[in-house]
Amino acid sequence: MDIRSEEIAHFIGLFATAEEEGRARSSFESFREGLGANFSETDLPLFQADVQDSFLLTLYRPNVEYTPPEFFLRSAWTGPGPEAEPPIVPMPDVWQNFGGIVLAADALPFPFYRLTVSGSFKMKYSVEPPADQVAVVILQNASLLDVDIVMFGEGMFSVGEIVVNFEGLERAIAIAETLQPFDMEFDPPQNEAAIAAMIEELTMLVDAIDANGTSSGSSIRGEDASGIFVDGLEVTERPDLAQRLAERDLTEPETIAAEPSTFAKGQSTAGEGVVDVISSFEMESGDNRLTNEVVLYDAMLSGPNMYVGGNYTGVDIIVQTYVLSDRDVVDGVSSMAERIENEAVNVAERLFFSNDPFAGLDMASLALPVNFTLATLEGNFLNLQWIEQTSRLVDDDWIGATRTGAATYLQTGGNGLANSVRLIELGKSFDLIVVLGDVWKANVISQTNILVDEDHVTRFPAQKPEKLALEQGDNLVWNEASIKHFGETTLHQMTGESSALFDALRDGPGAVTLDMLQNSIFAGLGSLDILLIKGDYLELDYIEQTIIASDSDHLRIDENNGPLGENSFETGGNTAINVASILRSGFDQHVEVAGSVYSDALIHQAGFLDDLGSVPTDLALAGDLASEAVLFLADDMLPGQTHDMHTAQTMLPSFQSTDDVLQTMLA
Repeated sequence: MDIRSEEIAHFIGLFATAEEEGRARSSFESFREGLGANFSETDLPLFQADVQDSFLLTLYRPNVEYTPPEFFLRSAWTGPGPEAEPPIVPMPDVWQNFGGIVLAADALPFPFYRLTVSGSFKMKYSVEPPADQVAVVILQNASLLDVDIVMFGEGMFSVGEIVVNFEGLERAIAIAETLQPFDMEFDPPQNEAAIAAMIEELTMLVDAIDANGTSSGSSIRGEDASGIFVDGLEVTERPDLAQRLAERDLTEPETIAAEPSTFAKGQSTAGEGVVDVISSFEMESGDNRLTNEVVLYDAMLSGPNMYVGGNYTGVDIIVQTYVLSDRDVVDGVSSMAERIENEAVNVAERLFFSNDPFAGLDMASLALPVNFTLATLEGNFLNLQWIEQTSRLVDDDWIGATRTGAATYLQTGGNGLANSVRLIELGKSFDLIVVLGDVWKANVISQTNILVDEDHVTRFPAQKPEKLALEQGDNLVWNEASIKHFGETTLHQMTGESSALFDALRDGPGAVTLDMLQNSIFAGLGSLDILLIKGDYLELDYIEQTIIASDSDHLRIDENNGPLGENSFETGGNTAINVASILRSGFDQHVEVAGSVYSDALIHQAGFLDDLGSVPTDLALAGDLASEAVLFLADDMLPGQTHDMHTAQTMLPSFQSTDDVLQTMLA
């Protein structure tokens, strides 16, 4: 209130007091006349009050405590509502396409999962505090056991031969564990202290990488961990998963032109002579698809300024590992059949996008605040998103093929498993967030992708036919992780000017003076909306994705009844995809910290690829992810060796029933 308004209000108050005094005196005279002679002034209770105040007007005094009444404003129109106004503060580009866009991971073949966001908006500033605790925990588990036993002739497999053998999976899981930079076994935290302890443990594990190194793979730390990385190498453009999947879907298998058999003949109707019987055999035992997909858009709490009274800890972590084993053996030796190249890729990106509401403006020309609003959280602020997705598949088929005298087509694979989560969290924004305690922030994505496609093909009799179309390989293992910050954060030591406002807010809003609001970082914000958090600030986004798949088929071809004719056997073509995106939306944030500051990032990518179709004594590691530390595993990966799987066993397929067959949760 300015001095002139104060004078007017003072005069009105004085006039009202004088008028009330006269009215009270007149009322008292009437009251005393009604009592008559029995009235005595000593019988009335006497209330004495000594109020002193100066008639000299002063400037604005914020220490005068006054709580105005609350008013709830409601719309008065009865017709259509007013048109939406354009946003005062621009949001990230992802929200500004009025035609609508699809949030990340739009390459996956699930159009019914698409989430389209259109238009634009600005989150409302408010003196009402946000929700102090927001926790979302989603656990998705999809498991499938599909072991097909098909025999076109009796006795092609003995009873003792047909067993579900997890030896290949156990070996792959053991390798995958060695590719991890550190132990990634975490359970959802049960309380605020557990979240802080977990983030602190993550920072210690990240710091230990410099001191101890990693057993394998490529680890990128700190400022270097910003950009797009493919299998440990920084690139300028992210590989296009949608295009890669489209290429695979458009690839059509070769058509089989069946030829007449040389021995199988049948008699036609009278007078039409002898006709040939067409014999061909086509089989597909792979083509399984497993997909884990998460898109997390987090805009729960944001603001251009933050004061922290304690310590500040922030860390981003992406860990990606894959194991692809495609050892195909034909007649006990390495396969000489047609092999399509397998593909295994780790793609990670960590990007920052500036979102300054006053970009391009002269800050010196903008006005400073003259008042403020205050919202208070009495305890901690907690924002937790914990998402785990697991897909397990065993598609180990036993197929005995022999001549049928007809055109035969057999498909024993073609399974599909999918876990999908799309989560958008929208909250509030404040000009200044004041945290009296510590700040704990972490964004974590962990992806493990294991695919075993070890096929065994046996042909008899001993002489091998001239025509055997055996197609192997063509497996795709893909990990893609993205952490995008819409709004850059700059960290500073708390200045004396900011410390004065911090102390005043801690002591109570009455201690705030006009001078404390005249900080240049508040220019252009108008009335300063402040959120005071009296405890700690805890924010954790955690995504864990795991795929474990086995497509190890046993194919036995018996040609004692004659050659199969034109044939085609496809035993690969599996696809395993992990895609995760964390999109953190806010503004360019100026953070001042009174205590210590920790800010770091880690991108770890490692892979093991064995697809040479060689005998099991050979190993091949994927490109630049090869590591001498992994080579010692060669002896343990020979057939017949035993492994200590006390931890890995928990990752093997579990086929317990569940009440929630879709394994889904809406949040």
